Parts: sequence; C-alpha cells; structure tokens
Amino acid sequence: MNTQTMTDIEVITVTPTRDFAIINELANHPDIAPHIKDDSSDAPIDASVLNHKANIFLLVRINGRPEGFAIFMGRGVSTYEMHSGITKGHRGATALEAARQALEWIFTNTEAEMVSTWAWSAARNVIMMARWLGFNEDMRVAWPNTVGGEKVDKIIFSMSLMEWARKYRERFESDGWKLQSLTGAEQGKGILGIFARIALGGNLAKAQYFFNRWAVVYGLIPVQVLDFRAGSFCVVAGANTFEISPDLSISKIEGN
Repeated sequence: MNTQTMTDIEVITVTPTRDFAIINELANHPDIAPHIKDDSSDAPIDASVLNHKANIFLLVRINGRPEGFAIFMGRGVSTYEMHSGITKGHRGATALEAARQALEWIFTNTEAEMVSTWAWSAARNVIMMARWLGFNEDMRVAWPNTVGGEKVDKIIFSMSLMEWARKYRERFESDGWKLQSLTGAEQGKGILGIFARIALGGNLAKAQYFFNRWAVVYGLIPVQVLDFRAGSFCVVAGANTFEISPDLSISKIEGN
C-alpha cells in the first residue's frame, strides 16, 4: 500500500476487493450521495461495478479516519476520469488539499498524461473546485435526468500532465534542490522534482519525456533515464551519469 501524507491528510491506494466496504460506505454517506446521484435512481451506490484493472481507487483519511475517496477510471491510453467525494466537515481547504494529493499521486505513479472530470451545472461548488484545482472547461452537454428537480448540463473539464506541472511545480521545489547537481541550473527546480517523483513512481520513459520537454523551456541538457537499481534510477546528462535514490540523494557514478 503506497502512502502520501501532508499535515493530517493522507491519500492512499486501496485494494478494491478488500476495501470496497469503505468506499461504498462513503459513496452512500448522506453528505456525499446526493452530489453523485441524479433523480433517476434512489438505489444505493455500489462502487464494486467499477472494480476493473484499469481503474484506481484512492482513500482519503483525515486524522486516521476515512473521510473521502477519489476514483480514477481508465479512459484509454494515459487518460483517467476522476470522481471524488468527501464528508461535509472537511470541505473547503481540506478537500482541495486532498484533491491536490490525489492528482499528484495519479500523475507521478501512473502513465497518466491527461485527467478529466465533470460536474453538473447546478453543482457550483464542485465547478469552482475544479477550476481552483487547475482543470479547464472543455464542453457542456445536456444531462438526460434532473438533479434535485432541476434540469442540468454536464460540464466536462480536463487537465494535462504539463498543465498540472505548470500549476503545481512549486510544491516540488524542495525535491528539486536536492538534485541540483543533475542540471547545475537554479531554474526549473520544481520540474526537476516532479521528474524524480515520476521516475521513482516507476514510469521511467514518461519521466524522461517529461524532463526533456521542459529542458527546452529552461535551456537544460536533455537526459536519458536508464534503469532501476534497488529502487533507484540512473540518469545520463551529457557526459555524466548519476544515480538517484528513493530519498532523492544523488551520486555521480560516471563523468568529470
């Protein structure tokens, strides 16, 4: 089980066959269910229908208690559709931070290049939250059923890996400073930190492609990511080869 913690918010991966009881309990919570169901059904929500290898389930624990979830549904190559919920007492800043951590997890631990989400036009708080998180509105389509007796549209949002990195790179600057010897440049530290997190998440090709796209922006030397060695990965930058460990310690193993 992978874990990320920031203050008292914890976003963790869950095993559906073992933890669906928790997900279903949250999805049917009176604080959450009215926001994810329309008027066409009053049946309990059963998230087990989404139990597929293409889908990823994250649980949000606050002060050790399960208070929310994020479900990322695979929608083709490198694309996920995000659905989430959190209990009423933790909305606002706490919900935003939990969502940021969930997005960080999906972008750094999977092949995700694009995340989409959607909201009903009547869900003004959800729409505002999507925009605060960095999602861009793509289109609106009519929803076939009413929500709370109101005719609504489905508003579709999306955010690419590069857009996410541009918005959240400052969260990774401390990681990037640990790796300064890799580039020798002061600019782009947040991008360097994201690059390392993607590589340590097991997506070496994605990490290399990500870094080299930003290298053009910052005027950095393109890199080649070689392999894992006991959880570490190797990076060739020019004439130098570095090994980066899970704690982000860096050592030169070849070069001047």
